[in-house]
Amino acid sequence: MTVGLYNDPQPSGAIGQVTESNWQGMRHYDIADVRGLYYQEDRTLAIWEVDAWGRLDEFAHGRLWQLFETWLVNRFPGAARIFTDDAEPHEQTERNREFLKALGYEHVMGTHRIFQKAVVRR
Repeated sequence: MTVGLYNDPQPSGAIGQVTESNWQGMRHYDIADVRGLYYQEDRTLAIWEVDAWGRLDEFAHGRLWQLFETWLVNRFPGAARIFTDDAEPHEQTERNREFLKALGYEHVMGTHRIFQKAVVRR
């Protein structure tokens, strides 16, 4: 991969951009799809899904989720809360609820499937 570095700091925090990339000696392999949203006015992140299609064990899936959370929180420093639902694709609802609780999420009272937690800065 070739990266062209910017001469001056950018408002986004980016230090440069990829100018060229080649796959040499390795094969592309998707491990998961992750989707997140940021609602600036509400200072809220939403994790739409972290779907690993059964390719990751529970520990690795949890770590991927936590790393995605961390990336979102760092990318959107104004965020104060994270919302998600218990409807991960291809998974059992009760298992997803236990998974979310283990990651510090709490059920939002008055909703059917929404969970939330406060953003913790590290």
